Amino acid sequence: MRSLAEAIEVFYEQMLQAVADSPAQGVCWGGNFDDMITYAPYFEKELLPWLQKAGDVLRARGKIIDCHCDGENLGLMEVIKAARIDVAEAVCPYPMTKATLGEYYRG
Repeated sequence: MRSLAEAIEVFYEQMLQAVADSPAQGVCWGGNFDDMITYAPYFEKELLPWLQKAGDVLRARGKIIDCHCDGENLGLMEVIKAARIDVAEAVCPYPMTKATLGEYYRG
């Protein structure tokens, strides 16, 4: 996974710059998080730095950033909050997942 991440890092840097330079007002950066696949320690180590970087770059350009958070997110709510995104769209609450709608609102 580390080799793959390093191989595509240049692409993501270029894509981030292109999106930042675009006239888009909102950008979806990241998605389909699920705490069984993108479990919290992995998310924090591998995904969070990129989400924070994208959030900083895009917010400096006046853009809104969202992530598609439609998986099981109960175990990810704290790291998603640290991601510097503006909108967690497509959340999937209980009974389809463990997190209730109230837990999402409080998070």
